[in-house]
Parts: sequence; C-alpha cells; structure tokens
Amino acid sequence: MSELNERVHEYWTQQNWNVQREGDRTFYYKDRNPAKVKGLDFLRYSKRKKPISMQQFIENTKRFFEDRDFSQKVSDSVINPEKDTIFIVAGVQCLSDFLRGRKEGDGKKYFIPQPVIRTKYRDFVGEGSVSSFVNLSTAQIPSSPEAYLSHVNDWMDYLSKLGLNLKDFVLRFEETEGENFTGFWANAKGNVLTFNYGGLEVGDAGYLQVEGRPFITDIGFGLERLLWAVNKSDHFSDLLGPRPFSFGNDYQLLDSVRTSTLISLSGLDKKEDDPLRQFQIYLNNIKDRKSIDLHRLVKHYYDFWKSFINPSRGFDETYETVLAEVNRQRNLDLLNRLGFKKTPKTLNRFLPEDSDKMIQGLIDNNLIDFDKIRKAHQID
Repeated sequence: MSELNERVHEYWTQQNWNVQREGDRTFYYKDRNPAKVKGLDFLRYSKRKKPISMQQFIENTKRFFEDRDFSQKVSDSVINPEKDTIFIVAGVQCLSDFLRGRKEGDGKKYFIPQPVIRTKYRDFVGEGSVSSFVNLSTAQIPSSPEAYLSHVNDWMDYLSKLGLNLKDFVLRFEETEGENFTGFWANAKGNVLTFNYGGLEVGDAGYLQVEGRPFITDIGFGLERLLWAVNKSDHFSDLLGPRPFSFGNDYQLLDSVRTSTLISLSGLDKKEDDPLRQFQIYLNNIKDRKSIDLHRLVKHYYDFWKSFINPSRGFDETYETVLAEVNRQRNLDLLNRLGFKKTPKTLNRFLPEDSDKMIQGLIDNNLIDFDKIRKAHQID
C-alpha cells in the first residue's frame, strides 16, 4: 500500500467510516451500503425546507473557500489556448503554466470556479447531465499527501455546510493511469477519490503526477449537480432554467443554447476551425426549433456565465453571434430545399439574416419566385 493509500485509509477509518474492497477499488461509507444505492436515490433523502437560489449558492461557495485562504483564479475564456482539448474541461487547466513546467509551482491553495465544456456529454444530456457546467475546483501544485487530505477535509466541511448529510455519501478510491483522461492528462498517474451522493456522482479528488513532474492535488465538483443534490428539485432542468423553458425538460435546447452562449461570449474567433465547428454543431441541434425566445434564453445564460468570468463580448454581440449562426443554418437548409447545391454569391450577405430577408433576396435577384417557394415548401 502506497503512502497516500495508507493516509487515506487512516483518515476515513479514524472517523469510523466503513471500508469495503472490491478488486482494485476501495469504498468508504457511513450508512449507505454501496451495493444498495441505486439510481437517483438522493431525491428521497431529507432536504432543506426552502430551496437555495443559484446566486446565493454561488456567493456562499465563493465565501467559504475565501475564508479558508484559497486564492481564486479563473480563465475568462472557455476556449483552451493549449489546444490539447478544444475547450477548457477542468478548472485545474487554469494553472497550465505550472502543470506544463513553464513555471515552478507556488504551492498555493487555489479555488477555481471555472465554466467548462465537455462535448462528449452533448449527445447524452438529461437528468443530471449537461455538456457545459461550472467545475468548482481546488488545486495545489506541488502537493503532498498531507495537502491532499487537507483539501479533502475542506470539501467535506463544505458539503456538510451545504446541508448534505455526510452519512449519505459513498466514496470510491482507486488508482488511475490516465485511462479516463485525454490530451495532456492521458499521461497522468495517481489516485482518485470519487464522491457519490445517493446515486449522483458530484465530484472527485485526484492526487496525480504527469510525466514525472511534481504531484498535484486536483479536486473538482459540478456546481449544477451539487445544487440539485441540495435542493432535490423534481427535475435537473428546474435549476438550469429559465422558466417556462425548463418545464418541458428539453435538455437539448437548454444545453445547446447555454453552451453556444458560453462559446460566443468567450470571444469565438471564426478563424479557429475547431471551436467554430463545435459552436455550429450545438446550434445545428436547435435550428429547426420554431417560436423559441432565443433572445431571452441567451440573456439568461449570459448573465449566469458572467457570474464566473469576464466576457470578452457584451451581451448584444454575444446574442448576435448566436442568432447569425442559427439564421445561417436555417437559410442553408432553405436553399438546399429549393434545389440550390451551392449558395449564389449574391446571397452570401443574406445568410446571417432571418429567413424573410433571405426569401426577399431570392426574389430581388430573380433567382426564384415567391409562389414557387410557398407551393413547394409550405412557407407562409
């Protein structure tokens, strides 16, 4: 057993947590036997009388870690300058200079409430799952087993202060060799402690080493999942908002707009092919939606994201960027239905505009008459 394994085992057993080993994994728990925790059991656990608002939750979280002498740090863009991942996928990436050896680690405790995008979740959004969220992280470089357990202890205090009964958690401790990571992190080796609350995985705590560099502490929790665990609302969409959009549990709509808004406000450069392509994919998911108040949705998510980062673009420019892409995709579909295999150059300037302007452009340029459009494609 390694030094860290021994220290972790000692930490939990001294607090009278039960221990259960299954192969290479070790489970620690109080009252909830891991084998008996199913699905979203946490929704049946006791909950606070009055739900906490998103804004109050954010303020309380920032204050907690500030009081524990953590230095706050975030990146003001979700687009990853290192390019090993298209977007920032974890808060610790904000310490990239330390991670990659360009600067020597300062050993400080950092709190990093970082918006992230994990595109691999895009096709699986639903209860408890979105592809863009806030990764509440703490990190320290270099670290030690003592420092790692100090971070874990802070997180346990934080979870308790949220009103989550620690007896309801199941913790899984295991070794990793980067098999679940990508890019720079594919070379990471160490240990990960995963926090499961009544069937909902809310975060994990890694003690990792990359390519022989100093060990790091990297702990991350999903803000949205934590708030769901605290409020125990009937549906995850209730906290993604805004109403009435959340009532239908239309996760694809909510995820596509919140993520594209985050990409746009980060200063999307259309010369950057990979971020642009992902931006287009997200909006391709909603281009056929009719009668949605896109302006209101973008405004809601713009205000949410700016609670964590300073947007590179104001709201108006952010919204116009999203709207122009939705219009472009809708107009390309319109031209395709009308038999245009290639967009006529005279119509390029109409692509970012609404469809009425595109149709008028078709008519003004004598490319097609309106009666034919209406008859063939049922356009009113």
